[in-house]
Amino acid sequence: MRKPTLKQFRCLCVVAGHQHFGQAASASHLSQCLLSAGIDEPEDALGVSLVERNNCRVYLSLLCAEVVKRARVLLVDVQGMVSLCGGWSTFLRCGYGLE
Repeated sequence: MRKPTLKQFRCLCVVAGHQHFGQAASASHLSQCLLSAGIDEPEDALGVSLVERNNCRVYLSLLCAEVVKRARVLLVDVQGMVSLCGGWSTFLRCGYGLE
């Protein structure tokens, strides 16, 4: 099974936050087509429907609400890890042979 990417989780979170594809696309600086694909691909990979769309609004499934909640935590954790690693400018060796 393919796994959703961080980019796809970001797309899902933006759509969930705006509940409108046009506004979410504008906020994320993506076309609506790319944003929609960022939602469709994880739905296909996971075999579930997360978002229902119509011309005016986006409806999130109950499962989507839980996925978005976890995705937001995941994205914050990843950003924290990136920030942590960005502060290290030298390579630290740990292991045998160190005195």
